[in-house]
Amino acid sequence: MKTYTVKSGDSLSKIGVRIGVPWKKIYEPNNDQISNPNLIYPGQVLKIPESAQSMNLETISIKASKSVDKRLLWGAAIIGALYFLKKKKVI
Repeated sequence: MKTYTVKSGDSLSKIGVRIGVPWKKIYEPNNDQISNPNLIYPGQVLKIPESAQSMNLETISIKASKSVDKRLLWGAAIIGALYFLKKKKVI
């Protein structure tokens, strides 16, 4: 079974989104060390369910951040182009 070390700002929901499983699927195998699913702490080592084992957690978070960066760049480029066209009175 894979494990995940909790980082500052993590929640079961955020981890679940990253690895593609509902938060309850992370809570269930870890309920011996998590009394309140809303309270997890940096440094805690959580067992990751079988359904997420084949996923690489680092790759998933890197891919997500790259796609956000691309959208921001495209948005900035479009806004810049519209500003230029409006200034030249093309639109």
